[in-house]
Amino acid sequence: MTREVKRWRNIDPYSEPKSSAGPRFHTLFQHDFYESVILKDRKITIEAQWVDWESMEKANDPLFQEIMNACESKHIKELMGFQKDWNKEVIA
Repeated sequence: MTREVKRWRNIDPYSEPKSSAGPRFHTLFQHDFYESVILKDRKITIEAQWVDWESMEKANDPLFQEIMNACESKHIKELMGFQKDWNKEVIA
């Protein structure tokens, strides 16, 4: 099976006629690969998608303070606290 997948991955899908009925894929191979490999276990992202710094500050825990200070000194605290409704399928 691996050999067959490697062979199909080396073919330009747009050089073949469209075989997928849906608008998201050009070929049935793309659709099948997406369903059987990328979405295989349906665990695309973890549920904790951002850090709730406010709750960590309220906890008044020395370890949390150390973590917040380290993230702030590395200039990643704002990034890690960025809140957005993520589309897990797009991430996959």
